Amino acid sequence: MGTALDVVSRAIALLWQGGPVMFVLIALSLIALTIITAKIWQFFSRRVGRRKFIAPSLRSWHEGDQNGAVAIVSQQRSPTAKVMYVAMQARAQMDPHDEALTDEIMRAARMQMNALDSGLRTLELIALLAPLFGILGTILSMMGIGSGGGSSPVHVALVSTAAGLVISIVTVLFYYYLDARVDRERRAMEASVAAIVGANVTARPAHRHASDDHDYEEEDDDDEEEYYEPELR
Repeated sequence: MGTALDVVSRAIALLWQGGPVMFVLIALSLIALTIITAKIWQFFSRRVGRRKFIAPSLRSWHEGDQNGAVAIVSQQRSPTAKVMYVAMQARAQMDPHDEALTDEIMRAARMQMNALDSGLRTLELIALLAPLFGILGTILSMMGIGSGGGSSPVHVALVSTAAGLVISIVTVLFYYYLDARVDRERRAMEASVAAIVGANVTARPAHRHASDDHDYEEEDDDDEEEYYEPELR
């Protein structure tokens, strides 16, 4: 018990020595942690990256089983499935060259992508600001501003810089991880919608291409799936 209290007291003392900027850095770290946790839960609950349903749904669609294709995507919660559902419904009712068809699909795609992108810009901003605030805290501490009077030793003044760099590094790592997952979902969405809108409702077997595997790849499943390439008009 005493050891834990000593650690806490030393941490508080170290934060206090870092000056008032440390409270700004703590606030930034809490915001970043909240966003990262929320995004990870969002991706998990919405099955972002789960794309095993794409190949069988497109196969059914190209073979003329529109109801079967719609049934497959309607059972999924991923953003790609939501957009595919709208694309199939709109394609069955509109001409593929109708601008209203494109507008309807784009509206659904923007809605899904805006939800996935939300919070990422804030993480990017925190990653940029944290080291700057850390440097500012070091300068103020060495000038004796906000540190109890008198300039602080270098090793004490550098506390805020170190804290800012740690926050920035962790935030950047999570930002690029989350952004990469969003980008992969976007590309899978675009490829799937193109296959629905630009294809006849008949299909022919096609050779697999590396780009197709990448677009429809299941992130945590290495099993390959057969993919039917649509006959374009």
